[in-house]
Amino acid sequence: MRRQILWQASLACLVLAACSRPAPPALPEPGTSILESGFRAELVAAEPQTVAPVALTFDEDGRMYVAEMYGFMTDTLGSEEHLPSGRIIRLEDRDGDGFAETSDVLLDSLVLPRALLWAWGGLLYAEPPALWFVPVQQGRPGPRQLIDSAYAVGGNVEHQPNGLFLALDNWIYNAKGEYRYRRDSTGHWLKERTDFRGQWGIAQDEAGRLMYNDNSNALLGDWLPPRAVPAGSLAPAPALYNRRIAPDTLTWPIRPNTGINRGYLPHMLDSAGRLRRFTSVSGVAVYLGDRYPEAYRGNIFVPEPAGNFIRRLIPAETDSGPSARPAQPGTEFWASTDERFRPVTICNGPDGTLYVLDFHRGILQHKTYLTSYLRGEIRKRNLTQPLDQGRIYRIVHAQSGRRPLLRLSRASDGELAGYLSYADGWLRSQAQRLLIERRAHGQASALESLALHAPQAVTRLHALWTLEGLGRLRPALLAQLCRQAGPQTAAHALLAAAQLRVQEEILPLADTLARHPAPMVRWALAVYASGLEGAAGHALRTQLAARWPQDHAALQALAPPQSAAPEQTSEPSEHGALLYTRWCAGCHAPDGRGVAYAAPPLRGSEWVQGPPERLIRILLHGMEGPVAVAGVRYAPPDIQPSMPGLAANPECTDTELAALVSWLRGSWGHEAGEVPAEFIRKVRGQHAGRTAPWRAEDL
Repeated sequence: MRRQILWQASLACLVLAACSRPAPPALPEPGTSILESGFRAELVAAEPQTVAPVALTFDEDGRMYVAEMYGFMTDTLGSEEHLPSGRIIRLEDRDGDGFAETSDVLLDSLVLPRALLWAWGGLLYAEPPALWFVPVQQGRPGPRQLIDSAYAVGGNVEHQPNGLFLALDNWIYNAKGEYRYRRDSTGHWLKERTDFRGQWGIAQDEAGRLMYNDNSNALLGDWLPPRAVPAGSLAPAPALYNRRIAPDTLTWPIRPNTGINRGYLPHMLDSAGRLRRFTSVSGVAVYLGDRYPEAYRGNIFVPEPAGNFIRRLIPAETDSGPSARPAQPGTEFWASTDERFRPVTICNGPDGTLYVLDFHRGILQHKTYLTSYLRGEIRKRNLTQPLDQGRIYRIVHAQSGRRPLLRLSRASDGELAGYLSYADGWLRSQAQRLLIERRAHGQASALESLALHAPQAVTRLHALWTLEGLGRLRPALLAQLCRQAGPQTAAHALLAAAQLRVQEEILPLADTLARHPAPMVRWALAVYASGLEGAAGHALRTQLAARWPQDHAALQALAPPQSAAPEQTSEPSEHGALLYTRWCAGCHAPDGRGVAYAAPPLRGSEWVQGPPERLIRILLHGMEGPVAVAGVRYAPPDIQPSMPGLAANPECTDTELAALVSWLRGSWGHEAGEVPAEFIRKVRGQHAGRTAPWRAEDL
């Protein structure tokens, strides 16, 4: 009811705004906001046009579609999380002044929508547990189509798949997920395993490598464009994937950030109460536009909503893969003194600039991990209110401004092929997508010419994958690209050959490619070889392993997929399995093997199978610092500095925790036995006043 009243009021305001056609308002932000010199933030939309925005996508004519997650943590209990109060709205700037005058509700009554992508004349969107596609014609949604009923099963909003990023290879990737999607020429949707990546938000650089992060790491990413993972395989991510690209975790906000979940830990805040290290990193963007100075092309922008700032990273290429460093150590690209400035997503826009979604809420932490410390901070400063706000900004450079929108829906196929050579990455990506969706086979010859002769590597890559999307990528062209093109194009040609299972044209080139000076080509050849079956595959892998004895990344990628052994488990409780998925799997992985840069394994861990009171203490109050598991030492920054406990979670009753503990101690071959609720109650009572996490030496 509250949301309905809010929207009715919003409609009234919008009608008045449309009649009077006001000028774009000034930034509705109290306090101080500091942007890097030469830039300014322009308001694109604000409440009541949008409330609690979390995801943004554009159609080919520049219209914005925004997912609003109104029900997220409206109070410390998350009591409205289950209500259908989420929406997807369409915003449009009809007079070209840069401010969206119209706001229309496209889809309503959604529960915590968190991902959005415009493609194939409609919207792909995630509303857990499902992934849906809804066509949009003349501004109206048609009947929605179920793409995946198990897109996000279990877990909680902090640890469920999201992102929906259409990559260069025509597959749609997700953060916090191990599946990718695409629509084929017959209109059927495909689902395929890939490497598990990140936590919230996903992007791609001009070399086609996916970039992502987790809450404590500004930038994780791949050294190589993405690959498929055979179904039913163990599929450990080789050293080429899920790497820490930006190891520097120090931060420089301009306001006290005591309202963070782990603010009680001495290493999280400085003497002025400002955030020392990343703690809630979210939707990353790689700038691919053409309206900022050339030095900014390829820079990575990372929002830190708990610290009320955005970080800019400068990328670099080394023989051991890509890296990134802070652009201006000691200061952030955009920092605010407004505690409710919550930049959660950044993306490239159709006008050559970056767009920032400001969730503009007081509470960011999900109830599952909400500490008693943060509950006190929320009460102290009334961070629960207000709930009816949200902002979308455009970051503009003073010298170049923004580019007028191009109506790509009106462009001919030949014009779209020409856009593949443009400097702006958003235009190139949309042109590729539209050529494939239109089945523009008449452009095949022009695309082959671009793939072979375009002066820019990024144009050659777009042409190659546009041909792949059209089903017109010839094996002979792939071989020619491997022989003649630069390292990026050759690497992509090898990955495309692996996807299309091309052998006859590629195998004769293997010896030459194995001696290529660019690591990216060697790594792509290793991935190609790992997927070859039979004697030819074995011979090539043996040859390459002998040639690259010192290249750890290539050697690991060479290993062919292994079939996963059946699980030997005596799970005592299906409910315990559900609780594990909801509370633990996001950091420790669904199979208990741990997640790189997040948490160590639980499978086979003495901390799980040992004395039950020790495991209960950790689950209740958390754990920080180094820990040894099965003889391997795990320590920050290779894992999160601290694991929050569940003691303050009202859903974590003695009965629930007993189910979780018993499941952990009886799963994955463990035989440690069940633990009753009465024992949980006893241990909880012994440490009722504890707020600090445990350290290994304490236990």
